[in-house]
Amino acid sequence: MRKFSILLSLCMLVTGCDLVVPNSNDADQKQQNLILAAAAIAASNTFNGPEIAGNWNTGGACAATFTVSVVSNLWNAFSDAEASCSFTARHLIRDYDNSLRRYYYECTAQTGFGCTVGQFGAVAWIYQGSSFYYCEYSFNQTTLAAAKAASASTANTSNTASGCAGFSWTKYNRL
Repeated sequence: MRKFSILLSLCMLVTGCDLVVPNSNDADQKQQNLILAAAAIAASNTFNGPEIAGNWNTGGACAATFTVSVVSNLWNAFSDAEASCSFTARHLIRDYDNSLRRYYYECTAQTGFGCTVGQFGAVAWIYQGSSFYYCEYSFNQTTLAAAKAASASTANTSNTASGCAGFSWTKYNRL
């Protein structure tokens, strides 16, 4: 209940939603206002994060997993694969855009060919309910601004077979 109260207070601060009702004894009206406030919170990127938040898996020989979650109040993406195809990459998501279906990251940890620590990159995705396709179209940039300015033209969303700079998009299924 405390978390909901904090979120509700933030909603009122950010959106100006008013929970005052003409008749303070009207429990139904108060409940409706609380539902509206919760909906306003749910509509905010601040609370929802990237639409691909969750746990995913490729299946197949390497069975790579991909997790997008909040770690220490920051959005992170973490990829890894089984030992036979070992790599890991941890992306600190510095910015994202659900409408463009992109996130921009700083590589904070890696093994194998995951990413270069301290460098920035950009990822495009195609979201399809219980699956999404991943394409890293920019990497090894020295600044976040360079990663955000990189052209996404090599991430062709109409061609998952070879539309990621000549490679296939990586398909992940929700766990």
